[in-house]
Order: sequence, then structure tokens, then C-alpha cells
Amino acid sequence: MTVGLARPVRKFNPGTLQSDEELKRQFVVRREELDIVLDVLRSNADAASCQQMMVVAPRGMGKTMLLARVSAELRTDDALSERLLPVRFMEESLEIFDLSDFWLETLFQLAQEVAGREPELAGELRKSRADLLSRGGPDVAEQALAAVVDAAERLNRRLVLMVENMQNLSRDVDADFGWQLRGVLQTEPRIMLVGTATTRFEDLEAADKAFFELFRFLDLRPLDTDGCGRLWSAISGEDVTQRAIRPLEILTGGSPRLLVIVAHFARHRSLKQLMEELVIVIDEHTEYFRGRLEALAKGERRVYVAVIDLWQPSSTGEISERARMDVRATSTLLGRLVTRGLVGFEGKGQRRRYVATERLYTIYYKLRRERDEAAIVMNLIRFMVAFYGGDELRELFVVLSREPLEASLLEGFLRAVEGELAETVAGLDPHGDELGRALVARRSSDVIEKADQLLEGGVFGTSELRVLLVRAFACLRSGDAQAALAAFDAVDERLCSSAETAVPGMAASASLMKAMLLGQLGRPDEEVDAYDALIARFEGDRDDAHVADVLLRTLSNKAGALRKLGDLRATVHVVEDAERMFDAREAPELRLQLARLLALKGAVLQELGQGDAAFAAYGRIVARHGASQDPPTQEIVANALIGQASVHFENRSFAAAEARCDDVVRRYGHSVVPALRTQVATALIAQGATAAGSARHGEALRIAADVERDYGTLADHDGATFAWRAGCLKVLALAALGQGREALETLRTASALFKPTSRAIGDVTRLVGPLMSIGVSPEEVLEVIVVTDREADVLRPLRVALELQCGRDVRVPEEVLEVAADIRKGWTKSVED
Repeated sequence: MTVGLARPVRKFNPGTLQSDEELKRQFVVRREELDIVLDVLRSNADAASCQQMMVVAPRGMGKTMLLARVSAELRTDDALSERLLPVRFMEESLEIFDLSDFWLETLFQLAQEVAGREPELAGELRKSRADLLSRGGPDVAEQALAAVVDAAERLNRRLVLMVENMQNLSRDVDADFGWQLRGVLQTEPRIMLVGTATTRFEDLEAADKAFFELFRFLDLRPLDTDGCGRLWSAISGEDVTQRAIRPLEILTGGSPRLLVIVAHFARHRSLKQLMEELVIVIDEHTEYFRGRLEALAKGERRVYVAVIDLWQPSSTGEISERARMDVRATSTLLGRLVTRGLVGFEGKGQRRRYVATERLYTIYYKLRRERDEAAIVMNLIRFMVAFYGGDELRELFVVLSREPLEASLLEGFLRAVEGELAETVAGLDPHGDELGRALVARRSSDVIEKADQLLEGGVFGTSELRVLLVRAFACLRSGDAQAALAAFDAVDERLCSSAETAVPGMAASASLMKAMLLGQLGRPDEEVDAYDALIARFEGDRDDAHVADVLLRTLSNKAGALRKLGDLRATVHVVEDAERMFDAREAPELRLQLARLLALKGAVLQELGQGDAAFAAYGRIVARHGASQDPPTQEIVANALIGQASVHFENRSFAAAEARCDDVVRRYGHSVVPALRTQVATALIAQGATAAGSARHGEALRIAADVERDYGTLADHDGATFAWRAGCLKVLALAALGQGREALETLRTASALFKPTSRAIGDVTRLVGPLMSIGVSPEEVLEVIVVTDREADVLRPLRVALELQCGRDVRVPEEVLEVAADIRKGWTKSVED
């Protein structure tokens, strides 16, 4: 694990009000590009004429950050700081319309740069600028330039002017500006220019334009996988594998700005969870996306929306048709969008195809346009989660503690509390009995109405608190989370304002409900804070049986919340707190809940790479509860044994893994309890996979047939049936035996059982490589796996990969093409292996 940056990386305006040292710490990508710029500037330091530079890249690719980092180096490097002085213009030079404006702005920024070290000179520069502004006249540009050159002489340094968005500057200035500036740059060695642009605009490319062949170009390419990983680790403080970061590289197009936006949201979340919650990320940045769209002129916006709506490389004709505009007008507007850096293109002439440069804009638009288009986006994300996030070893094991703890679910706790709460209001005049009956019957509207009548009629003391609690529970049952939160706030206010002693168990229950509501409302940090406040408030009352139950559920919920947030070490600490507080308790429900927490601890320790500690945590469950005849407890024991098997499997101790799976089958193979049967089926599938991995393919086929016969209709926690999983195991075993026809027909049969779950998507994607490695054609696989339109949509990247493998031309979004390319790389590796 790495340590995250002390302060967040800027999404916008990097370098503004930041120290040089902070900039250096935050600059973790583009190091090669930095070296290129610095090498050119070093060579300029003593040259008779300077090489000018132009950094070119679409918006968000790190141009501003690169210039800020260059400035920091020029100020802090002993050798460079004695010879060169950075003069950074604002990102948008909105006040520059001619050469006079340019040199006046240079005076202003130069004064800003030297103010700390040369206050007297800075004052002179400001006075010169003010005098020239007030005087005006045709010679202002010449005199302003003279003041700039004189300052460079007095400082004994060459000036490095850093001017951003040169494409806009060239568009807005008068006709002679470019030639006049070129003349100065070619004849005055004390001044050099490092510019940025979103594209190689006409003034840079056309032979009759002022800037033709004046600049050395440096193109900033999208960050590669390594670069995305480094930036992610710097922001989040978490090391990440190339495979894990790849989906975000694809969805952001390797844009540093978009990665920073996503990474700030992702703090304390796992990458898998982040992908699943990408809609929330985009929703939280609606103003950013919408603001950029609204800033475009009407015609430009119309064309840009057509580009992102098509969501694939598209011709001018296709875009004009979608925008319902004239082709010539569309072509002109596309040129403007390219210049702005919002649209890029591939190909030349008639074969030119346009795409949006910032990929998340397309996803933002699709998610808001209509349900069907949002589903297309979500299916792509679901596929990416399955393809990039699946761990083939761990996917064999259905360890329930990797999912939210059952006893921590809101519904289960509501059922546990409602009856007891109903009894507390019975007998209150005049509506207490009716209120209790309505609560138990879950007639939420009646409860709210009767509670309001009681409160308006005047109930006091503990009775008022109980009525408020009942009302809050009813609001919760009604599905109105905001109203429920307000109701629980009223309970909190009542508790805080009263000196009377409330019923501790009921008060603790209310606090727990409120905390869980915060989680439901997508406020995880507040949820965890509420759990902490509850524990601090009621820990001293844990001898009360009800309070003890609530406290342990609170610790369970807190552990689950931290687990979802990706804070694995904190999750383990919470479980250890629960062990310390409740390990000696004998109450069956407390022991069951603590066993669930131990199972969670084992799973989290595995994710942290602490296999031995995870094995020990699972072992404590088996030692304590292995003889239990209680089905829920037996389920946890089976879960623990499978957890131990998964540790052995990860260590390649296949015989030991099979022994643990055998133990599950021996203990619970006779059970008729569905949850236990699911665990037994999981153990058998793991045994089959182990057999196949040990080249015992006949045994793997036998086990698969047994699972299909005895457990086929059961579903694992992800929703895939064991008949499907058995079919997949058969396909792998038959492929390993070289029986391509039989494997293909088995896949055809299994495809009828396919459901678009994360596990099933990962399964079917992993099956294709082994089949093609033994000679099954991609056309045959394509025909078998894509049975319905629904499957074709869910498996779109896989379908595209197969079509490309068939040699077909495919036009789909770039994101889909990149996933398909990664799939095909896996097939190549499979064949080589």
C-alpha cells in the first residue's frame, strides 16, 4: 500500500496558489514529456536563437499541469533558476487582442513572478504597465517589449513565456499579431515561448501562416495503463494492478483530469465498487458536464450532441444527418469543435471519422437521454466489472461473507424491532392500541396518522418518545427515506432535549435505523460517523440484552459499510472490537452474529493478502460452531470451510483445498436446507475445478454431472444457477481433452441457462479462449453464445471481439473496441500457453 497525497490533486487550475514542492509531489505522470521540455529549455539558455515549443493535446490531458511543473523546476533547480525565469500567463488570455496587449500582459505576469524576490523591480514593472495603459498610442507594444527585455537584462535571465490555449489567442487577435510575435521570437534570444493548444490549428500548419514551422511540437497522448495506475495510486493511496485500472483507463480515455475526478469520488471504495457506482460519479459532476455543453454556441452544441449521441467514429454525413443540419455547416462546426479540443478525428478526406475526445461526456449524455440508452452504458460497465474484476480462483468459491451481512440488512432488523416497539405504545390513550396493531400490520399511513393525532393531543415524557419512534419506523416502512430521516432526527432531538431516562434499547434501535438510512441515501461517511456516535453513546449499556444486540448489529453494519468503502484494514479493526466486546457472551443470537463477523474478517484478510490470518479466522468459526445443529450456524461453518479451501487454492495447495471441500460435502451433503445445499454445490464445483486444474478431466466431468443432477436449479449469491456453472466446468474439461465438438454443444446447451450476472458474464468470456485454442472457429462460438438480442447486448464486447476475430468490419464505440482488444489479447495468450 502507498500513502496518498497530502492534498488533493487539482482537477482544474493546477499550480494556482500551490507551492513548488507540492506541485512536484503531485506530478506523478508525464515525466518523459517534462524531460523533453526541460531539455529544450536548457539548450535555449545559451543559444543564439531559441527553439519555441508547442504542447498539443485535447482538454484535460495535463497541459496546464505540465507547464506548472516546468515552472516549478525553473524556480527550484539551482542551474536552471540562475539562467531562466518562467512567466506564466493565465489559462485563458481573455484581454489580449493585439501585440500591445500581449506585452502588457507579459509585464503584469513578470511582475507577479519576481515580486517575492525583487520587490523593487516588480514595482517598476507595474508602474511601467500602468503608464503605458494610461498613455496608449501606436508605440505601446514597442515600449512594453522594451520594458520586458530590460527586466530580463537586469535579472540576467532569459524569460520563458508560457501561454496556454494559443488556438483561441490566434483566433481573437488582429491579423498582424502572429507575424509580429514571430519576428520578436526569432530575433530576441532573451525571450522564448512555450505554448499549449488543443489541436494543431491552422496558423501552425498552413505554409502561409505566421506560426508555420516556428514551434517544436510535443503531443500529449492519453495516459497508458501504467500512467493511469500511478496517478490513481497517488490520489487514492492504494496500489492497483494494471488489470484493475484498465476499465477506468478505457472509460476516461486516459484523461488525467477525468481520472482525478473519478479518483476523488473513489476514496475508500474498491475499484469494483467504483465501477458499479459510476452513475453516481457522473451525477455528482453534472454541473461540470452540463456547464461545458451550455458554454458552446447553439450550432456547435447541436453538432457536438450528435457526435456523442452516435457514440462511434462517425463521418460528417452521419453527423449532419443526426444533427439535422446541412453537411457544409456541419463540417465547419466540426472544425471549430476540433480546434476547441472537444472532438477528435481519425482518417483523412472522405474516410475521416469524428469522436468526442472526453469519453465520459458520452456516458453522461446516454445515462440521461432515455432508459434504453442508459441500459447500453450499464451493460458495458457490467461487462467490464466482470471481465476485469473477476479473479478466476476466488470466483470458484461462493463465500457469503463477501456480501453484505444478512443480519445487518435493514429489513431483518425492522422485523426484529417492530413487535417489541408495538408493545411499548399499547395502552396509550386514546389511540395507542390501534397504533401498535397498525405498526405490526405495516399499515404505514395509518401509523403516521394515529401517531400525529397522539402527538397533537399531547403525550409526554417517555410516551412521546415511543410515539415518535413508531412514527419514524412507519415512515421507513413507507419507503420515503427522506421523511424517515427527518422523523429519526425528531427522535434524536427529543432524546437530547429531555432529562428523562428513555428506554435504552429503543433509543439505540432508533439511532441504528437512522445510521442505516444514511447508508441507503448514499451518504457513507455520515453513516459510519453515526455508527461511531451510537457505539460511544450506548457502549456503557451493553449489559442490557436489547442494547447488546443493537451494538453488535451496529458493529456489523459499520464493518459492512467500511468493507463497501474499500477500507479493509478498518473493517478488520471493527470486527476485532466486536470480538473484544462480545466474545464472552453466550446468547445464541450474539454468537451467531459474531460468527458472521468472523467470516467477514476472514474474507477481508484474504483480500489484504493475509492468507494465514484469514485461515485462522475461519478456523475459529469451525472450532467454535462445527458441532452446531442450527442451520444458520451450519451455513456459516460451511462458509468458513469453503473460505479455508479458497486460501489453500490460492496457495496452489490443491489437495488441501479438496480436503476442505470434502469436509463440507461430508458434513452437509445430506441437508435439505437451501442455503447449505448452495454451499455443498459450491464445494463440489471447486472440487471439479481443482480436478480439471490437476489434469483429472474425467473426474471433473463426473463432478459436473453430479452437480447438474442434484443441485442444478439452485443459484449462487450472484444469481447464476449451478447447472450453468456445471456446464461451464464441462466445457473447460472437454476442451482440455481436445473434444471441441462436444465442448461446443455443451456450451450451446448451457447458453440456454445464461443470466447476465457478473459471474456468468465472466464465465462465458473465459470459455472462449480454450475453445478456439483447440480449433473451434470464432464463427461457431459467436453463433452459440449470442442466442437472443438481450444476450448480444450484455455480451457486446465479447461479440465484437469474435466478429473482429472473424475478420469482419465493426463500427462500435471506442470503449467497446478497447475491451474487445483486451479480450483478444487473452485469447492469443491462451493459444501461446
